[in-house]
Amino acid sequence: MPREIVIEVGKERAIAQLLEDKAPKTCHLIWNNLPLEGPAIHAKIAGPEFWIMVPLFQDELENPTKEQEAGNICFWPTRQT
Repeated sequence: MPREIVIEVGKERAIAQLLEDKAPKTCHLIWNNLPLEGPAIHAKIAGPEFWIMVPLFQDELENPTKEQEAGNICFWPTRQT
């Protein structure tokens, strides 16, 4: 069973599953740095979305893809500043 994290924005909460089989290094980085906090920013780049800026960095992308589905949570380690 995948590990789960809770994401809170204001009074709203969502449960997210870490897909360790698809991105083990990224999931390890996130899991081992919990709890994380950062400002939520309305992005509207690819439709209704927002970013949460967190102080995590990763030198190389792990299984990168641009195509996403509604409900996905993505991590862009080079877009944190």
